Amino acid sequence: DERPPIAAGVALIAVIPAVFVLSRLTTPVFLDRYLIPAALGWVALVSGVAQGSVRRADGGRGRWLTGVLYAATFAVIACFPPLQAMAGVRSPAPDIVVSGELAELPIVIEDAHEFWPLEYYATRARGRFHYLIDWESARDERAARGAEQQAILMDLYRREGYLEGAVTDAAGFLCANRRFLVVDRPEFPLFERRIAPQQGYRVRGVGTYRDATIRLVERQGPTC
Repeated sequence: DERPPIAAGVALIAVIPAVFVLSRLTTPVFLDRYLIPAALGWVALVSGVAQGSVRRADGGRGRWLTGVLYAATFAVIACFPPLQAMAGVRSPAPDIVVSGELAELPIVIEDAHEFWPLEYYATRARGRFHYLIDWESARDERAARGAEQQAILMDLYRREGYLEGAVTDAAGFLCANRRFLVVDRPEFPLFERRIAPQQGYRVRGVGTYRDATIRLVERQGPTC
């Protein structure tokens, strides 16, 4: 009976318009994650239709034609996503370009969402990025929405042993590094709360990255 897979496929595909309506009525919902059940729904729908067509086909020619149509439909569904991706404009890899002695310094990224693509796709400075766990800054009223959730998630990765020390406590990092760069964003007050008020630091701007300021931080006083 082809009706169960068809019904399942329709139900999975219907997730997309339901999420779209919900996003417009209440709060924005990240839509891409729901494309997987929709893709599975297309598989179930096509399988059900093909099953019914084969069962109703009259003779060898009907079965052969149904098989060809099924194979063509499968090819279109399977090939469309990679072909669309290849035809699209490829975004350049995110990167932070600093020259001279600054090119060897560790780089602190305040935004966890910015940290991930830089850590994995930067072409010049990969492996030198750091995300600092600082709960006071994450819970600051000036912090961007979701800053505390970012810190919680990154702290979980740190405790599980991921990222090989790239996620550390702010106090420990500041004690261990006399010179480093900070990609400072106004909506993430790590720099303003943890670094700028400290005595014995010299800070100067050395560049920009998108809409953030790259600052060189140098500790002049004794080590921790």
